[in-house]
Amino acid sequence: MSKKRLLIVDDNPGFYDTFRDRNEGQWEVVCQDNYIRGVSDAKSKKWQAVIVDLGLPPLNYDGGIKKVLMPIVAAAEKRFPVLVLSADNRPDTPMRVRELGADVFLQKGKTDDQILLTTLEDSIRRFGRKSFEDQFVARSAVMEQIKQRLRTLVNYTDQPVLITGETGTGKDMAARYLHACKDDGKLKFVPVNIAGLTPTLQSSELFGHVKGAFTGAMGNKSGLFAEAQNGTLFLDEIGEINEATQVNLLRVIQERSFRPVGGTAEHPLKAHLVFATNRIPEKALQEGLFRADFYERISSLRVHIPPLRERPEEVIPLLAHFWEGVCHPAHPLYENSLQEAFTSDALHLLESYEWPTNIRQLKNSLQKLIFEVEVRGLEQITASLVRQVVLQNGPALRVSVAPAAGTTEPVSISAGHHLPSHEWTIEKRRAYEDLQRYEKALVRHLGKKEAAASALGLGNDQNLRYRIKVKYFAKYPELFADFPSICEAYKLEVDA
Repeated sequence: MSKKRLLIVDDNPGFYDTFRDRNEGQWEVVCQDNYIRGVSDAKSKKWQAVIVDLGLPPLNYDGGIKKVLMPIVAAAEKRFPVLVLSADNRPDTPMRVRELGADVFLQKGKTDDQILLTTLEDSIRRFGRKSFEDQFVARSAVMEQIKQRLRTLVNYTDQPVLITGETGTGKDMAARYLHACKDDGKLKFVPVNIAGLTPTLQSSELFGHVKGAFTGAMGNKSGLFAEAQNGTLFLDEIGEINEATQVNLLRVIQERSFRPVGGTAEHPLKAHLVFATNRIPEKALQEGLFRADFYERISSLRVHIPPLRERPEEVIPLLAHFWEGVCHPAHPLYENSLQEAFTSDALHLLESYEWPTNIRQLKNSLQKLIFEVEVRGLEQITASLVRQVVLQNGPALRVSVAPAAGTTEPVSISAGHHLPSHEWTIEKRRAYEDLQRYEKALVRHLGKKEAAASALGLGNDQNLRYRIKVKYFAKYPELFADFPSICEAYKLEVDA
């Protein structure tokens, strides 16, 4: 088991001798008695936590707050928690350091080794939870509901979970968020991509094997189930699993125990099983890729991650989330905020784009844009650059829907000339976004208004008709040139 790495910035490293001796099996402790080197180490190396003293010579306590704590907290963002352990006994110090971003304040003379160890472990758990809260971006109502669903699933660790969604929607992040919500940093998260396992060795990789179980089994081997005990085993691309392994997994889930290949001893199943697939499970079932009994057993607790095109309000927050990690410090735009780095028209184009491969494509596109800005010597990411690099001079907005009856090709609706503009009001932009969804639903349901309204969650055609004709057409008739299916269904005449 790898040790946790702890940096201590304190001019009295002997204060921690007993702590180091008692916990040397779990912690690798590095002490820096020089605050300049301590700040440098905090910025440049990987730590699970950092402890900071405030009274490092030649600094007084206020100097320690300014020149040690503040730069280390800035370096720690999204990487590790910072704890203050100091003899500073001023009554306002604990509040001050927490307001500046320290996780906790401990008083020297009142903190023994056990308190320090417990506080460190609690801080790391809290930080892990907060880190995944920040990374799993959710700005839409549907994604907030998904996060709530994942938090609730923490109470059902004896039941398998199935996460579905298109490639690149964040199924892996959802599984990691579920694991982080268990709020115990000691629990292991073990991910495995089923598609990367040799079909004939899937059971061996998952359950382990004993010596001589098959040709090439030269010794006993622990599998992924044993590695994930008490934690979470995330089985991605479960749609690629073979039938024999499905049978074995079904038995494991039902009996809550597993047996290595070729072995006779049963091992209790203590891992939380989380499955994921980018296939449509019902279709995979019909095609015989899933056994009916296996699918029924893994899908009772199901979470579906919608594609990015159905939650466009998250495009800009996701870009902001990726910005710091993608834009390197030497880049000319590094010090800029997202709104400073992009023109407003460029951001609107990115919001309007459909992102066929979802969040993965969004992050890759941001990397390409940042590179092109540096190569071309540009001062901003412009709409023209977005069209060239991301849209490749195609339409900025495309709505792809399911194939029409009797066809195999998806229906594509290209945007007209009324793309969202930075000059529009928030209400007009929202109207355009709603009309996109209505158009898409009508195309998918071959112009059947009742079916489209039901799929949109509006109940019936009367509610959909009201929104289209009264709420939007009366106020923004110019938008409807982009939505021919709506116009045909509701007999609307617009100028081209």
